[in-house]
Amino acid sequence: MTPPMRVLHVLPDLGTGGGQMLVLELAKALRPDAEVEVAFLGGPEDLRQDFERCGVPVHRLLASGCWPRARATLTLVRLTRNRAIDVLHAHSSPDKHITQAAGLITRRPVIAHLHVWRDHAHRDQGMTRRVRSWARRLAGLLTVRCYIAISESVMAANVSTIARANHRLVLVRNGISLAPYQSSARSSRGSMTNDGPVLLWVGRFSSEKDVPLLVKMMSFLRDSHPSARLLLAGEGPQRSRIQEEVAYLGLEATVIFLGRRTDIPTIMATADVFVFSSISEGFGLAVAEAQAAGLPVVACRIPALEEIVEDDVTGVLVSSRNPYEMAESVRCLLEDNARRLAMGRAARRRAHELFDITCTAAQLLAVYRRFVGRANV
Repeated sequence: MTPPMRVLHVLPDLGTGGGQMLVLELAKALRPDAEVEVAFLGGPEDLRQDFERCGVPVHRLLASGCWPRARATLTLVRLTRNRAIDVLHAHSSPDKHITQAAGLITRRPVIAHLHVWRDHAHRDQGMTRRVRSWARRLAGLLTVRCYIAISESVMAANVSTIARANHRLVLVRNGISLAPYQSSARSSRGSMTNDGPVLLWVGRFSSEKDVPLLVKMMSFLRDSHPSARLLLAGEGPQRSRIQEEVAYLGLEATVIFLGRRTDIPTIMATADVFVFSSISEGFGLAVAEAQAAGLPVVACRIPALEEIVEDDVTGVLVSSRNPYEMAESVRCLLEDNARRLAMGRAARRRAHELFDITCTAAQLLAVYRRFVGRANV
């Protein structure tokens, strides 16, 4: 029997971001063909126990002292050799640079996941931009065997920045584990709020999520649906600012902060509509999860969400970032029970067709197998 390949995912931290959650699900879905280990640079460790409960070894790379990045690279080199790692898989710019160097030294293939829509080279100007852009392209050409784009919009946005993109850029959509959402009947309704309509948002309180837009939306929606509640599940640096906005608008009884939760499928079973206000997303994992739970989605129209939400079929995409218009879209769904339920059924079907983690794992495994056993340079 052929032993499973060993894959080391390198992450910036173990916070509850979309990339980290994807790796957690992939670690389970890739078995028995591949065994996953995780290394992270530093920062939050919210998901450490989740990984360890799944039998995934976790390694911290950064340490205090001088030259932390160089030390992290050497640690990753030793880890790759000692753990007999076959593939190094990076997920963000900071960990990609360290992973590329380790791959070059150990001659292991490097796979780079592209989670963001924009190319960050636009921050540099003039000659600095051109030099850094060419340096990135050269480093990537020498070390990265394949780039994984998580959506068509991410693929299109990055194709011009990757050398030989037609051979090295592959679309592998993010996936979710569908099993927890199979029994998401509304049996839990009323367990968290009153008996009025329940809206739900799940994510990280950060500027690109634009949660204040949803707060302002609720100030309009309460005119027609005073008993409606908005549940916010997550944590992040913008939480205190959002709480201040809630207090300023007098919505303390309307907008409910749930904090970080590990029972998202159960919470989704309490909701009527999933709302999402992100300015920019590479994919929108929480939206796919909501659809798997049979929830219609009301979201701002951005490229990645146009791939997930079928407008007026599985949800409503709002072109304007006007909170009144978003409130009107939600109101129309709440007042048309047949349409809302039909959208929920269509959303569930779409999630099963497009976002099953087993399909994502199979595609990723095929990418790994293309390069295992080849020299990295």
